[in-house]
Amino acid sequence: MNVVQEIKEYIKSKRKSLNVEVIQYSRNVTLNDTYHFLVFIGGEYKYLVTSYRKDSINRIKNEEEVLNFLNADNIPISISKSILFSFDSISIGRNCFRIQEYCDNSQYLADVKIMSEQTLEKILKLSTHWQFQLHAFLIRKKISSSLLIGELREMGNNYSNNLTVNDLLNQLIDITRLFQWDLYTCLSHGDYCYYNFIINKKDEFQVFDWEHAQKDYWQFYDLVLNHIVLWKKLFNAQKVRSVFNVICLHRISNNSEKLLFYSMEEVRKYLGMNSLQYLLLILFVYFRSSIQVGKHTVVSSEADFINVKAVMNHIYELKSDQN
Repeated sequence: MNVVQEIKEYIKSKRKSLNVEVIQYSRNVTLNDTYHFLVFIGGEYKYLVTSYRKDSINRIKNEEEVLNFLNADNIPISISKSILFSFDSISIGRNCFRIQEYCDNSQYLADVKIMSEQTLEKILKLSTHWQFQLHAFLIRKKISSSLLIGELREMGNNYSNNLTVNDLLNQLIDITRLFQWDLYTCLSHGDYCYYNFIINKKDEFQVFDWEHAQKDYWQFYDLVLNHIVLWKKLFNAQKVRSVFNVICLHRISNNSEKLLFYSMEEVRKYLGMNSLQYLLLILFVYFRSSIQVGKHTVVSSEADFINVKAVMNHIYELKSDQN
């Protein structure tokens, strides 16, 4: 029995009322040998089946654990309804497969590709406020910012042969030592970016791909990551200038830069930080997301969309003046 037939039989065994007509292989092959199969029921595309190597099974199990937690009674319906759940996972041969309900995101993807100011404003507003809503129902733990240093050292171990990246991480450690403030940890999605959202035709916001989630990680992480991934996309499209220009130098020349700036300011105030602390966390999240387990992002020592060295110097100079 081939893989497609096994998936078909499995879905039928779990959902006896469904008449699975066609399972079609998608040409959309992503990184890490991941494949997509499209499941059609009653002539309509209903489920997405995603393959993973068996050495990634812990990521799927982690996702299921987090989703079960988010489906608990204490989480409001407005939050649980906005989370796209996987309905099952199975192992076939050397791969495991995650089966999830399909939501039509074709219009959203088209909007994101163009990324008009209207689309950017909608993404920033809905994604940021969704995080605020979620945090209101999570148990947070207070933790010292000094623990950022240990994590930065751990990142450096991954790049012991890359002297340029290691040097930047050591500089960031030195800068982090200049600060001492309280942060919080709570549930974190771990890859909270525009490509893991769906905004449907009713402007309902939904989140998926929870395989990098952690129940106890930095509260700021998802909020900051959301901003810098959007910033990189817009920078590469030549719609905004670097974080250094806009945030550090306050050189705001268009509406996209203004939207990003004021959204970041909203998050900074929500987290109770000053501007230098928030800039430090932007650098931390950039390196942390680039070195994330299970992702293969190349760490750019320059990161032109941020201008890492300039931001570091800006933080160091202003903090030294304060001291």
